[in-house]
Amino acid sequence: MQTETIDDPYLSTFDRWKKTYERFTLALDSLRKETIGLDAIIQQADMRKWSGSEEALQYVDAVHESLETRISEIRGIHLTLGTVRNQSRTLVPFNRLPIETIVYILSLANTECLVDLQDQSQRPLLQRLCRTSRYLRNIVIRAPSLWTHVDMITERADASDHGKSCVQFSGRLPLHIHIFEDEGSTRPYQYFSLAAVLRPCIGRITALHIKGSAQFAAGFLSLLWKEGTSSQVQEFYFSDHMVTSPPYYNNFFSTFEARSTMFEENLRRFKMHGPFVPLNSSVYRGLTVLKLVPSESPPTMITHIVDVFVACPDLCSLSLVSVEVEAHPDETRRVALPQLEVLDLRLVFGASLDAILSRISRGSDNLALNVSIPWDPDNWSEDMLRRHIKDLKVVRLLSEAPTGRGTLSWLFGGTSGDELSGVRELALVDYEMVDLPDNFISNTRRFSGLHTLHLLRGTVNRAVFHRAFFGSAIRTVWTEGSIWPREPQNQIHQPSELVPLMMEREYSVLCQGEGDLEWPVYTP
Repeated sequence: MQTETIDDPYLSTFDRWKKTYERFTLALDSLRKETIGLDAIIQQADMRKWSGSEEALQYVDAVHESLETRISEIRGIHLTLGTVRNQSRTLVPFNRLPIETIVYILSLANTECLVDLQDQSQRPLLQRLCRTSRYLRNIVIRAPSLWTHVDMITERADASDHGKSCVQFSGRLPLHIHIFEDEGSTRPYQYFSLAAVLRPCIGRITALHIKGSAQFAAGFLSLLWKEGTSSQVQEFYFSDHMVTSPPYYNNFFSTFEARSTMFEENLRRFKMHGPFVPLNSSVYRGLTVLKLVPSESPPTMITHIVDVFVACPDLCSLSLVSVEVEAHPDETRRVALPQLEVLDLRLVFGASLDAILSRISRGSDNLALNVSIPWDPDNWSEDMLRRHIKDLKVVRLLSEAPTGRGTLSWLFGGTSGDELSGVRELALVDYEMVDLPDNFISNTRRFSGLHTLHLLRGTVNRAVFHRAFFGSAIRTVWTEGSIWPREPQNQIHQPSELVPLMMEREYSVLCQGEGDLEWPVYTP
């Protein structure tokens, strides 16, 4: 009975969602057919002879405008379902675990691994369950293996025993390896014994994530893959969370480049925070996700950007943070990237920003663009950026103020121009909203289609914000890490009809384990 009580909320919620979707598809099919019929009859008949034509066309206009909003809502539902689908791939019911994993879990029942040593009361109950349950025995014997891969995660230097267990109980499933270097380890060489454990099953490693120093990453790679060894790695991610001095990157470059050819065939997602691998490397072929966040100062100079676009026509997510583009006046090629959903160009300014955006002829219908406001006003062209936003049909825009004191003038200033009217979601990072005029947003046509706002950090006066955004089409505001200055008591209690409503959420950090298409995110 207890199990049924737990399951009922999930089953009833899913049942309601399923029935709602079925009604939606029927209504959508009916609307499509009737719209085709309406168009056909109008083309065959003279509408001037219809006495109700004016009212009918007004209603058609209203429906057409309403559908614009509904389309954006459907995109939001699609993104939410994508999140649900991704969660379902990592949260697997116990009866669908691979047999090897079930056996491993049952073997732990007789150890101290699953319970606190101070709480002895739970251990006999767990042991009895695993030993006497016919249901669990049936699972072990009959359940199919439905996991797509096994994750091996370690931040300990002496991880070879853990690695052996993962290899032993993962069967033939692909392996995702996550290595986190321990800064306090007195014996970092022990990490390399793990490389020896993994080398015999190197053909099953499809993802490799390393967080540590560049020296550590170079050493681990050189031990794991000998030159000329084939690789099945589809995702490679390295983050220099120890902020290695750039001169030490040379060893990493030489080690990685010597093994780069083995990544050519299967690599699809490449993320690098810290060192920068030049764009003429052979790894930049056939990628769907490319995120490069160099830590060097001044900004890294890059070339061959158009060649990367040509070699990666299925790019879905591209991040080039804090780079400068070497000028090539003769380069006029423009490349279509129809799958591109996230384009992050923060800390890219002036001619470099223009050069990258000018080389992309179009992205996806759900394109997000991330930009930064420069410290130097002379290195900034509002007209250039607005033009690219309109040409690329950007529907999600993130504007970051590196100084921490950004203003809204470039976004909302003036009343002319419709370059930003296609933007549906706006994310503001490190902006001030403490002194805005009432009805600030509704008085401008710049963001006529805006319905969702994200506030990341920044300073916000809640009462001023509500009055400034009153009357706008914004329905949802998400915020995290913002500073709320002390507000007079008579300003806090505003009428209930003031919109929009603010809600808290957490945002991820770029190249720190975020989803490939997650938006918006912080920079490291």
